[in-house]
Amino acid sequence: MAVLDRRSFVISERTLVPGHFNALLASPTKIDKAWDHTAAVSQTLREHSTPASHLTGIITRDPNKDLDNNVAHSGRKRTLRSIRTLDPSKLSRHDYLDFSGIGPSCAYVAVPPGARIPDAAVKTSPFTYIRLFPRGWRSHTFPTNAKGFLYYYKPPHSPPMAGQIRFRCMQSDSPQDFASGYDLCGDNGLPWSVPLVLCGHTACYAPILDVALRDGLISHKLVDLMQKTPTPRKLPVADRLVYTLGQPFALRMGAAVGPTISFLGKDRFIADVLTTISGSPSKRMPLYQGTVISCFELSKLPEHVGRRVVVIRIIRLVDSDPIRPNLKTRLHERPESDKLTPRVGGLLMGLRHSKVKPIVFDLDSVTKWGVQPISQGLELLLENEKLYGSEGGSSESLT
Repeated sequence: MAVLDRRSFVISERTLVPGHFNALLASPTKIDKAWDHTAAVSQTLREHSTPASHLTGIITRDPNKDLDNNVAHSGRKRTLRSIRTLDPSKLSRHDYLDFSGIGPSCAYVAVPPGARIPDAAVKTSPFTYIRLFPRGWRSHTFPTNAKGFLYYYKPPHSPPMAGQIRFRCMQSDSPQDFASGYDLCGDNGLPWSVPLVLCGHTACYAPILDVALRDGLISHKLVDLMQKTPTPRKLPVADRLVYTLGQPFALRMGAAVGPTISFLGKDRFIADVLTTISGSPSKRMPLYQGTVISCFELSKLPEHVGRRVVVIRIIRLVDSDPIRPNLKTRLHERPESDKLTPRVGGLLMGLRHSKVKPIVFDLDSVTKWGVQPISQGLELLLENEKLYGSEGGSSESLT
């Protein structure tokens, strides 16, 4: 496989055409010739002082950075990364990727031309790149075990738009060992992923849809649904995108306004701020700092029998961001501080009228301010449970 030079990266329609993708991957000589032509095109652009971004069909990169944005940091040269499929049953050694040590920016991965998407967010290019970011690690760098395969994953009992791209860590480049691998996880222990719904609205991820369409993993109908579904102003963070009750998500406490949780339904996408965990309703001062892995569930408390009340269950703590009192609240000086501390297996507690009680979301309660803002998102989770939560759940086939 050809080694990339530290020079401006420019690919034109003349350089690579759809039918030549496999041939180029199989022939290092042809790739070298393609890069030679790339350098010539780049030199021509510089001589004529024409911004490359103004030329149709040309993709450019910063001339001072390597394609993977890592050479400047490590001094190493990297080979061209590329994938041909996201289907685990179709993987080959050519799809094996090594992201270890890449950061703090993104890794570029080449994908072959795929099925075209009507009204796609990104214009067609005969040779396209996706950008994958090392989010989920405090080092802002992919860990040393980030070697393996990208693949499409559809969680069980989830709506069609809940598909995601994950990274399967492997000790070897043999696809036959796929089942013995494990998913790459962030510091909080949740799988690193690119939500499918994000690919339909973000330019750097849009080419993923081409590969998934060509593999038959998703349909044009699903892509059309995603692109027509209104998105929140703030796009989702993968570890806080929720589509079912009982699903683990990262709950980071300490921010004055609370974390933003995204909810995904059959054909709806809602994001809202979880303000009630900040502290007492009057001050909304964060009681704690740190991160817990938690989930939403219907309350089984005696006082909530027969009502649709949702609570937050603590699944586990996160060692890299432990729970500690927010010293500004002087919580550690209060006698009820021990009861308020999050514990594994317990419910998330809060102060209500100076009493320690579980934080609850009553979906049937309407106050003078209306329903709780997050109630609409929680309603989606209940709808999903009816549609996809059991073998008998009926749903329209979109995938």
